[in-house]
Parts: sequence; C-alpha cells; structure tokens
Amino acid sequence: MSYPSLELITESYYVSGIVSEEFETPTGSQISRGLKLLNESLERKRIDDATLPYYTQHDFVLDAGVETTFIENLTECELITYEMNEFRYAMYNQSRRPYWGSPKPLNVETLPSFFTTDRVKGGMNISVTFSPQQDYPASLWGLFALNQVTLHQDLSVIFDGYYISYLKYDLARLICIQNSKPIPVEVLTEYAYYDKLIRNRSPNLDLKNISISTIGAKMTIGWGQINICPATVPVGWNRGW
Repeated sequence: MSYPSLELITESYYVSGIVSEEFETPTGSQISRGLKLLNESLERKRIDDATLPYYTQHDFVLDAGVETTFIENLTECELITYEMNEFRYAMYNQSRRPYWGSPKPLNVETLPSFFTTDRVKGGMNISVTFSPQQDYPASLWGLFALNQVTLHQDLSVIFDGYYISYLKYDLARLICIQNSKPIPVEVLTEYAYYDKLIRNRSPNLDLKNISISTIGAKMTIGWGQINICPATVPVGWNRGW
C-alpha cells in the first residue's frame, strides 16, 4: 500500500492540532510548508546520524595510486573491504591522529592496510594507506544521508512503517514550532518513543583501534605491510612477518 509524502504531511498537521481532522484539510500553502519542513527534517539526520534507519553496502573502486576517495552522502563508515584474486581483504580503521600524524614512507603503492574517514561537505573522504598499486573493487558498510522527497513520492518504497511514523511525529513537532504553538503531549510521547528505538537500533560500535605488530604490543607499519615480504594476508589472519 503506497504512502505518499502528501499523506504524511496531512496526518502531521492533524496530529499537531494545527488543522482539525474533522472539519478542515491543510491548505496549499500549509502543504508546501510541510514538504519544506519534512525535507529539513531529513537533512538534519545527516549530522544526527544515530537517527538514520539503515546501514547500507556501497560498492566503489580504490583507484591505483590514489590515497583519498570521496563518497557522496556518506555520514558514517563502519568497515571497508576490497577484493583481489577472488579473495576479500579488510583494512583496519584508524582515527585521524595516528593516520595523518604518524611517520610513514611516501610514494609507496602496495596493498592498503589502513583507512581513515573525514567528514566533508556533501559526504566523506576515505583515505587509505598505502595507496593501491592497482585498481581494486571495494565495498564499505555505513550510514548515508537521506535524500529529499517530493510531494507525491511513495515513502513506503524508501522506509519501513515505523520510520514513517517517526517522521510523522517529527514533522508534527516542527509544524507546531513554526506556528508558535505548544506541542501536544501525545506528539512528544510518540516522537520520543520512536526516537529512542531508532537510536538503539544496534549495539554501540567498537571504535577502538586494533593494534597489530610484528614484535610488540604497539601498532606499527613495517616493511611487511609495504609488501617487501611477498606474503599476502587475507581477512582475519594474523599479520606476522
């Protein structure tokens, strides 16, 4: 059953109390403002990515000799893998300081072992060390910002029912705020209910660095990773040289 944006906007006006469901329908100008507020709500979730509903697999290419790749609309990257010779390899996620602040040889192209992410306008930059010596098909898993919607777009194709309900109460809040009206308790209660469930959609991510070493406990980049050693290590195997 389809659920166009127009229906969500109309129901949001009703539950907000700005328009009486029994005696009125939203005017054309109210519908236009409602659509604008709905898209503002979707845009806000770009920065508050805990309210984004789905993790998505995104396929791209690690280009030979290129350290940094821009991924449009990406807001959070959980992991990256790449393929070579019909085998999948993983990279370790490093925070910004050790990635950019640690010494490493330059102009080396070999198998990438580490990646870091930086938010930029419109998405994220994915940087890898070392730069690939050839093109590799790669995949990442992460959260992507939501696209704006049109008035008659079927939201049921994009979102599950629970997320449509969340957007309805979120929009009702914004409608009340724009009209300088108190937000009904029922709207606040339902919004808080869905907001809490969505934020708790998955366990907290483990963002700690994974330490790897050739001889000690501290993470280092050795000549083994630069590929002087011919051994190539698949996903999950210990890198011992």
